[in-house]
Amino acid sequence: MKRNKPQTVNEIDQASAKIYSQASLSYSGPLPLPQILQGYKEIDSSFPERVFSDFEKNEQHIRDQERKSLEISARNTTMGQIMAFIIIMTGLISTVALAYFDKDAAAVGLALGTIAMIFKGAFKK
Repeated sequence: MKRNKPQTVNEIDQASAKIYSQASLSYSGPLPLPQILQGYKEIDSSFPERVFSDFEKNEQHIRDQERKSLEISARNTTMGQIMAFIIIMTGLISTVALAYFDKDAAAVGLALGTIAMIFKGAFKK
């Protein structure tokens, strides 16, 4: 392996060095920083008020949508419970009716199926 000899730097090879500096600001939030709002106020005095008004409308919309979502979820849960009750009661009543008409094998099968649905619903995660 061949090594290069260190070279001397003469005046012609020397380059002038320049130093640059750069600054950046990072911000994350629903509203601009007060300094930024002040800058926009200098451009248009109504801008900060419009920003706050838009922010308040958007927040109200989000709260309304969340409330509607919770209402729909609660309604769906209630409807699911009602439907499960109807299906189980139908199975139990049909089991009694089949047993009354001497259809014992069908009554046992339906009873086991209904009980299995009850346990599946009770232990569902």
